[in-house]
Amino acid sequence: GILNASFDAAFVTNAEGIIERVNDTAETMFGYKKRSHIVGKPLSIIIGGDEAKASQELFSGIRGAGQDESYSLLNHMREVLGKRKDQSEFPVQIGLKKLKTGDKAHFVAYCHDLTEIKKQMKVAESLLESSFDSTFVTNHDGIIQRVNKTALQMFGYDNKEDLVGLPIAKVIGGAYGKWHKRMFQAPDSAVTPETLEEIMAHMPDMTGKRRDNSKFPLQVGLKLL
Repeated sequence: GILNASFDAAFVTNAEGIIERVNDTAETMFGYKKRSHIVGKPLSIIIGGDEAKASQELFSGIRGAGQDESYSLLNHMREVLGKRKDQSEFPVQIGLKKLKTGDKAHFVAYCHDLTEIKKQMKVAESLLESSFDSTFVTNHDGIIQRVNKTALQMFGYDNKEDLVGLPIAKVIGGAYGKWHKRMFQAPDSAVTPETLEEIMAHMPDMTGKRRDNSKFPLQVGLKLL
């Protein structure tokens, strides 16, 4: 059915947070060979880590979620540790959706396995830190998301937190203004490796700005992730 069409683990619960149905992915992801081993159990059985104790209260509040749309998991994804049948733990994102099934309230909890994503992030972080050049990772709006230690040293910052959240234009100035707008205000579909090459080919000399507002010349390269 529809549940088994999902690539994520799906658990259908009643208003008390008791599991009534699961899909094939849920069985495989959480290591249950028989649905009878998990159906009838509280949804909190799949949560591990520091939130394991709190999850019982968290999911028992599903009844209240039917009345309170501000409930933390309802229509929101939250990162927690999932717990398999063998008690091993792994990172997941979990979120709740309310099902409209007449008078009785039901919910479906979707769990997305983050294991591979976390591995990729570790590899990316290792590559970031191993670079001899200053490296800034930004979002589409040009807001700094991650930096490496070389960037901290070159631009005179003590902590990564001092740079994360700032616009990239804060540290790369000079004649960069119009290029910043061209790059970061373009539609997502317009940002391609080819457009980056074009921008870099016509990009003027850049000026870096340290935390103490002193400036220095630098060469900038852009790469689409």
